[in-house]
Order: sequence, then structure tokens, then C-alpha cells
Amino acid sequence: MLKYTFYYPENMIRDIDNYFAHNYEDEWFDDPFVKEMVQKVDNTTVLSARAADSPIFGIMPITKISGGVKALILMLKTDYPIWSPACGDNCTEYMIQIGDKKDVLIYVGHYLEFPRDFVAECVDNGQIIHSFEEFEKTEMAHFIMEEI
Repeated sequence: MLKYTFYYPENMIRDIDNYFAHNYEDEWFDDPFVKEMVQKVDNTTVLSARAADSPIFGIMPITKISGGVKALILMLKTDYPIWSPACGDNCTEYMIQIGDKKDVLIYVGHYLEFPRDFVAECVDNGQIIHSFEEFEKTEMAHFIMEEI
């Protein structure tokens, strides 16, 4: 299940780029779901565990994919809480799908607009939400908007 918090969780991966560069495993890029995320989010084709082909940057090291897709891969392949401000709204569909596959905890530091209904739990208060509209109505979401 997708779980979220408005407070920094212990052991959260916050420096997505640095953590990914030093900890990703080649085997992660054999996963068709990882390849799909890189293609859909970055419009980039995974060539191997070490290279990707971007229409903007050409052939590049795999460590140069976007921070958003790196965060998604880390959500899928590790059990650490993830700093979601690395992700844009183009990542939210995959956050839902990853949450359907496993328990994942994200720190919400900005408004995320989810494209469809889903189930998520706020670990701060146990509230279960089923849509972006329900998320918008939560007390904590109002708090975050006041901080912006």
C-alpha cells in the first residue's frame, strides 16, 4: 500500500541522485516495469544497466535519468522511505502502481496531484484516502499548502 507522511521519517532517502548513483544494482534495469517507468516518465529508453538513450541528451549514463524516475525505482527496489519532492506529477501514476505491489512510504513535502482513484494511508494519523480530492481535504494537506 502507498503510505505517506508529512514528517521526515527515519532512514528516508532524501538525496535521491547521490543514493541512486552509489547504490543502484544492474539487475534493476532488467525489470520490464523499471524500463517502462523510465520510458514513460523521462521519454528515455534503457539500453543497459549502464546506459540510456534520451531524445534530448542522446546516449547517456543511466545515472543521468531524472530524479523523479530514480525515486520511483528506489521506491520499487528498496524498503526505505522516499523523499517525494524529487517527483513531479508525472510520477504519481507509478507511485500508485508501486503501492499496489508493495508497502512504500513517501514523505510528502509538496502537493502531488494523483491522476486517478487509489488507496493510501497517512501514517501520521492512520487516515485512509481513496482519491486526490480526499487528499486535498485532509488537515495535513491544508498545513502543507499554508507552508508553501
